[in-house]
Amino acid sequence: MLGRRMTFCLGPDGNHFVFNVKLDHATAEGAYDKLTVPVIGKGVVFDIPNTKFMEQKKFIKDALTTAAFQKYVPIIIQETRDFLRSLPDKDNQFEVLPAASELIIRTASHCLLGRQLRDKLHSGVAQLFHDLDQGLRPINVFIQNFPNPTYRRRDEAHRQLTNLFLEVLRERKAGNVRDDDVVQVFIDAVYRDGTNMSEEEAAHLMIALMIGGQHTSATTSSWVLFELANNPYIIDELLKEQSELLTGKPTTPPSALPDFTYQDVRKMTLLDCVVKETLRLHPPIHTVMRLVIQDVSYKGYSIPKGHFLCGSQGVSHMDATRFPHPKKFDPYRHMLSEEGAGEWTINGVDIAQKSARSYFLPFGAGT
Repeated sequence: MLGRRMTFCLGPDGNHFVFNVKLDHATAEGAYDKLTVPVIGKGVVFDIPNTKFMEQKKFIKDALTTAAFQKYVPIIIQETRDFLRSLPDKDNQFEVLPAASELIIRTASHCLLGRQLRDKLHSGVAQLFHDLDQGLRPINVFIQNFPNPTYRRRDEAHRQLTNLFLEVLRERKAGNVRDDDVVQVFIDAVYRDGTNMSEEEAAHLMIALMIGGQHTSATTSSWVLFELANNPYIIDELLKEQSELLTGKPTTPPSALPDFTYQDVRKMTLLDCVVKETLRLHPPIHTVMRLVIQDVSYKGYSIPKGHFLCGSQGVSHMDATRFPHPKKFDPYRHMLSEEGAGEWTINGVDIAQKSARSYFLPFGAGT
């Protein structure tokens, strides 16, 4: 790690310690600011004190309600159909990751940021997000600015996307039209000190929201398709599950399946387990870091100021004591047994309601 002193705390206890270390002992912003600020922008996320970042996260969380998710499902269905129809006919073949990236830009922008912004998107926007995404490389943790083409494309993409989002914000305000989306939440947001979120902060948070969702969702969707292609029998089982749920019959041609709802998706147990197993083998976040700003102790070890404290979910996910034959793709391992011992749970309790003391944290800890 280029001369950095890294201390890894592994296993469930280690995960719990790293995610719950006191903010006056170790900080995320100290570990990630060089990586994220050029990509996302100033005034948000790791460019600000953690207390303000928590307020910004709450604004987003308050917008992501079950009612919102219910509205998103038909939007995603329609955007997916439109996207598949737009693909050039090459024997029904396409590059999975670029296709998944563009599709999720379409769905995420429409769901999270509204029809107004979705209508402004063009195919080049997916490339802009790709250029931003390329700025999230390991070397960027150490060197924030470097005169190379990748950094220049990153900076230009950030400039263009910031201007696009500022345009949407100002049009919304000038038109005095309200909408039920995250853009409106940012326009209305008021910090605890009584100040409003600035337009620049709102634009940069929109970038953060899109980057965070697009990056992890595109890679995970691609890995899902990869694992299903290698395990085609599971595709048959997925179609059977969906057919029984949506039509009451064990088999129905996929093209004849009716549209599903958010409530239907929640009942697709095998589909849920396929995603969980994909996340176990290919976690979008395999390691987390914190900069130690005051000496901390863990199980008799002293980790001094200036060192980096790390947790690795990627290691926990491959622990054979919790996941027998850990390299095998086996969605059925996540099915709850009668004792409630599914890998998504601890003693029958969903980990989102528990703590970070877990073997399975593909997106980090917390809800």
